[in-house]
Amino acid sequence: MLWLALVGAVVLGAGGCLAAVTPRSRPAAGVGMVFALGLIALFTLTPTGSLTASVNLDPGAGLAAPWRSPTTTVNIVGNLLLFVPLGVLLPAAARPLRSPLLLVPAAAAVSALVELTQYAYVPGRAADVNDILLNTAGALAGLIALRTVRMVTDRTLAYA
Repeated sequence: MLWLALVGAVVLGAGGCLAAVTPRSRPAAGVGMVFALGLIALFTLTPTGSLTASVNLDPGAGLAAPWRSPTTTVNIVGNLLLFVPLGVLLPAAARPLRSPLLLVPAAAAVSALVELTQYAYVPGRAADVNDILLNTAGALAGLIALRTVRMVTDRTLAYA
């Protein structure tokens, strides 16, 4: 499973860089999105050893003082990073999603679908409202990174 994640990360990185540098790279962004969604499914929809599902509907619960628990820190960082590729690739593939006002609800909807699927069908997984918030923040961070890279490359090309 680790090798698949590494291959996916390389493909996502290449697709994300291409999407960030060339705004007209919709096919590359589409391929990258398939890999991104596959990695999201791999990391979130595989069963764990437990047979019981749990739900957390209290925003912020369990996120306080992440430095006290390595598990909490990994959960926070992992949930943020998991959706960064969507924040880069969705706007590159679908022009309307370049607006944060449209990207944020789209990312939240994808994350909510993952959480509902975990609760309903995946043994041992926890549906957590914090995951939705962190995934959405990660997608927004990806959009900010995309815009920053495009702004820098546009200025660099203008002065070349």
